[in-house]
Order: sequence, then C-alpha cells, then structure tokens
Amino acid sequence: MLHRLQGEYPGHYEWIEGNIRRILPNFDQLIVEEEHGKVMLRWRATDSDKTFGAHLTSDGSLRFFALVTLLNLPPAMLPEVVIVDEPELGLHPAAVSLIGSMIESLATQRQVIVATQSPQLVDAFDLDEIVVMELEDSKTAVRRLDRIDYERWLEENYTTGELWQMNLLGGRP
Repeated sequence: MLHRLQGEYPGHYEWIEGNIRRILPNFDQLIVEEEHGKVMLRWRATDSDKTFGAHLTSDGSLRFFALVTLLNLPPAMLPEVVIVDEPELGLHPAAVSLIGSMIESLATQRQVIVATQSPQLVDAFDLDEIVVMELEDSKTAVRRLDRIDYERWLEENYTTGELWQMNLLGGRP
C-alpha cells in the first residue's frame, strides 16, 4: 500500500511522513524496498544513515505507522467502512490525540467504527458521535447519547472522556 502511495499519490505519502514526525521528531522518512517479491517497510531516523526494520521498531511505533497510513489514504484506496479496534494500544498519549483527530477527519468521508477503552480517544469526539455498547441480559445493547442528559457536566467543562471515567456514559466492563 505504501509502495503504491509513494508512486501514485506522493502528496499523501509526504502527508503521512509529516504526521509521523509530529509524534516521532527523530523520524526522517519511510523507505519501501522490494526484495524477493516482497515489500519491506523500513524507516530512517534524522540523525542516522541506518534504516530500521520492524524488528528494531517498537510495537507502538509500528501501530502508529499503520494507523497514520490507513487514516490518510486517498479516497480511491479507502473502503466504504473503516473499522478499528482499540487504536490506542501501545501509543503515546500525544499519538492517541492525533489519531483521534484523524479518525474524526476521515469520518467526514467514510463510515468509521472504532472500539476503544481510552478516555483520551473518547475526548476527540462529541457526545452525538459516540455510541455506547453494553451487555444487558446476555445481549448487546446499543445506545446513542443525548447531549441534553449531560448538559450539567458539559457546562462545567467536563470532557467526554471524563464523563465516561465517571461512569456517566456507560460502557463499563
């Protein structure tokens, strides 16, 4: 996918690298290499001529590379529905906020469904964008949130993530 992006959509490729740099300041560039019929993703740091593969990269960084790529694909490469399970895993809090804003931006073009346990990621969304799912009587209950029910707390500047942590929104294990 990155290989295709690099050739067909260089602006998107540069945008992806720029967003990675926002969280990993020593990141210089992604390097896509074809080797024995496989595409290898490597990356270079700003202070080194070495390239680093997945085996020398943290799980969180690899996840971040993948999420930034997915959430910034050109429309022609995107499916109609994007489903992401717990994108916050292994990410620095600053990365979680950035991923939240990318999800919100992508949701203007595609349907995006995200399952999360991160109050910080929940903070990226308004109450009317959140659907709470809970187990009730051995069945999954789906509930939309009504802003009016939470107006008192919102007027006191509580965030959606704080409301969730206070168990006001539901969605507890």
